[in-house]
Amino acid sequence: LFEGMSLDDLPRIELFMELTGRWNEVSAPIVLQYLDPEVAAEDWVEAAKPVLGEMREILVLMKSEALLFPKCRYRDTCLSPLVESQGRKLDAFTRLHGSVSNMDEESELAAQATIQEIAAEQSVLISKMFDELRSTGLMSPYVEEVVRDRAEKNARLLNPR
Repeated sequence: LFEGMSLDDLPRIELFMELTGRWNEVSAPIVLQYLDPEVAAEDWVEAAKPVLGEMREILVLMKSEALLFPKCRYRDTCLSPLVESQGRKLDAFTRLHGSVSNMDEESELAAQATIQEIAAEQSVLISKMFDELRSTGLMSPYVEEVVRDRAEKNARLLNPR
């Protein structure tokens, strides 16, 4: 374990992973609708409103969990940066929503680019999180399987065909 961390903190890590999975489940439909040329812009704007609210609620929970986590290297190098990037991603989705609503193509393209940049950054960050957990011996084959199953589920959410 990391200095300042105990086995009692493992449920918090699991909850944080669940919140991350929940974020993906909630956001996947609006991503798919946004990419679907058959969905009218105004329909997407209406459908995305409540989803942005749910994403905001999940982000608040993620922030709370990160703050409640004991001060340690894992919190500082993994959890806090992920929460910060989720906040930036929510801001970018909010800008995308406003851009589509206002039919501002330039802002829409900028928001798209930001979302893609943050997604790439998060991919690296999540790999780092799991590497950190592996280094402590906390990533058992069971946990690895659960993580892999969640990743596959998230991939199916974004590619239902």
